[in-house]
Amino acid sequence: MAWTDDALNEPQRRHVRESLAQLERQLGAIEAILAHARAPGLFPRYADDLSAAERRALAARLAQVRAALAAAVGECGLRPEAALGARQAIAAQWSVADMGLDDLLPAAMRAYGPLAPEAAGRLEQVAARLRAALAPVADAPPAVAAGLEAALAAALPEAMAAMAAALAEAALARVGND
Repeated sequence: MAWTDDALNEPQRRHVRESLAQLERQLGAIEAILAHARAPGLFPRYADDLSAAERRALAARLAQVRAALAAAVGECGLRPEAALGARQAIAAQWSVADMGLDDLLPAAMRAYGPLAPEAAGRLEQVAARLRAALAPVADAPPAVAAGLEAALAAALPEAMAAMAAALAEAALARVGND
């Protein structure tokens, strides 16, 4: 039995909607963990320690909970709100990724002790290459996207080596880490 529009006031409807939306986000997070474990990236966070039977059982359970969630949304008389466009969300994530490259720059390493000029130069070069790879390309063909992944993968070992060298140098110099 669906509730009538006047069963809940607007703040109550928003609270119920957000509570149900949070459940949906948690289900999405579980699905993302399952997907990440199956295809880990350069920095794996989850190991695939589930059997095929466990994955099937989880998929069935997720489907069951999603069906119950859809029923609850209908029962509460909630209607979908306008969704954020994927283009805008992706653009925001590109910006965050670009800003994160500042953490590779020598200025961000000050807290770890003095940085050798050679290491500083290498970090600046790595950050510049990554920034160039992240730069927006108008109407980029799929090959460009594949090139971005390759550029990021190629630059990563050098960036990690430069950061490790800087941290080791700081540790050997007994410089405190704040």
